[in-house]
Amino acid sequence: APLLVLGFRNVSLPEITLQQCPPGHWCTAGATINCTVGTWNGAPSGYLATACDECPSHSTTRHEASTSIEQCLCEAGWYNSNRSVGAVSCERCFIGTECATDEIGLSLHALPIARGYYRPTSWSIDVRRCPDAGQGCPGGQSVCAMTTSGCQGGTDFGTMCRRDADNTWTLSGVYCRLCDPLNTTDTLYYSAATHDDPASCKPCRDTLGRSLGVITGVLVGLFILAVGGYYCCTRHLPTRRKQQLRFAYMRFTLHIK
Repeated sequence: APLLVLGFRNVSLPEITLQQCPPGHWCTAGATINCTVGTWNGAPSGYLATACDECPSHSTTRHEASTSIEQCLCEAGWYNSNRSVGAVSCERCFIGTECATDEIGLSLHALPIARGYYRPTSWSIDVRRCPDAGQGCPGGQSVCAMTTSGCQGGTDFGTMCRRDADNTWTLSGVYCRLCDPLNTTDTLYYSAATHDDPASCKPCRDTLGRSLGVITGVLVGLFILAVGGYYCCTRHLPTRRKQQLRFAYMRFTLHIK
């Protein structure tokens, strides 16, 4: 301590010490006081209540004594649209999202998308209703929680499109209308959602026999029509004309074979 020299005596002055105040608090008269909910202080030695900064609009903290703006979370029904670390900018949730009324701290990246809706990237706010969102919905509703649409929604962009229970395939692409094989070597095709059946991927081999059957049926039908038409139309014709038509008919049947 500093000394004063008074005549022949040395007098010691009392030491004055400054109270150490930790981040997340402010201090006065020997008391350490928490920053209240909705405020934060990242610096030590805060000796006024104003040392605690308020969180940005429509955000708050979960607890007292917060030490960083990153602890400021958007209120329920709002989400943080700012992608920068340590920045908070709360925007109101919009149509196509499912922001719970009691959930705080939503971010754009993990924004919950409603069933029947789709967005192109995990950072996009371009959320659109899928064309098949009304499939499976009662009363002609345009979208509902029990929709059979391939657009499943959720917070994870990687699983927003429907996949089968055995993890054999997953839907992908815009509005979840493409097929990506996962654990299969089959070539797949997209099967659209109906009122009773969800959108799915099916192996092309399931349709090969059906397609061949249709083609065969068409050819047989054409052959029968040709034969019937020939005999019907040539029954009353002169012999020479019949020969001409018979020759044309033979050329036609050889062509379709």
